[in-house]
Amino acid sequence: MAEFIIQGEPSQEAAILSGLQALGAHVTYPLATLSSLANCLVWILEAPAGVTDSQLSNIPGIYIVEGKFFHSFYGLPFNGLIPGALPKVNESLAASLQLLPPEVFAKLPGATALSKILGIPTSGAGAFENFNTAQNPFSSPNVKLGSIASESQFLAAGDLDHILETIRVPQAHAITKGAGSVVAIVDSGIDPRWVPISQRLGGWSGDGSDPWVDSSGHGSMVAAILMAVAPECQVLSIKPTPAGSSGMSSMDIIRATNELARLSLALNSLIISNHSWGIWGSKI
Repeated sequence: MAEFIIQGEPSQEAAILSGLQALGAHVTYPLATLSSLANCLVWILEAPAGVTDSQLSNIPGIYIVEGKFFHSFYGLPFNGLIPGALPKVNESLAASLQLLPPEVFAKLPGATALSKILGIPTSGAGAFENFNTAQNPFSSPNVKLGSIASESQFLAAGDLDHILETIRVPQAHAITKGAGSVVAIVDSGIDPRWVPISQRLGGWSGDGSDPWVDSSGHGSMVAAILMAVAPECQVLSIKPTPAGSSGMSSMDIIRATNELARLSLALNSLIISNHSWGIWGSKI
């Protein structure tokens, strides 16, 4: 089965459901809060393999259709691409290929397959070739975006205190330390040791598991930085997938966004949402 997200006209809900049924598709997750706020139907649905976004778009009442996109920070699901295999993406290889000029990338053996597996379209290769790291305070010296930093280069970039000074956190603390603000970290979960219990506002996970458990460490790293930047804020842990090694998809993210919208209304508060998953992915 393939997953899609659709937006449609509420007054044509019956026609949309009838059209979906004719294609063998069905709604798996109605995004109620987003539907209410946007005044349109926002649904995640499953359809048999072979059903295309064009077929769905032709159903009266549907005006936006999008397929599933995988964020490769969590690894890519290869089921259907390479039968019986679930290898992790070689990020060093992906980073290197990303820096190739498009005309070189296009001549590689199996360039089309590489584009699909690594999530690097031919037209996008070389996009970061002339990136100026001097303009980025978080960059390592002389390292291009997409390349792999050595340990010495990483250390030369400075520690967290240096980075906090670079982005003028001490000056910001003279004005505010985040009291009264709510920050949601949409990531792999959070180790609760990084956030005082009085500042843990709650959380949500895509499979109902504890969002204050982190099997990857990435969400905990973000939480540690957040506590240094805004030590008095309230924190929500939003965990779209149950494990750091699984494929976090756009469907997971839109479900998390729906939950954030619900929480914002329930708390009667704006929510600052942090997303940090990497710079490339694969749409399958």
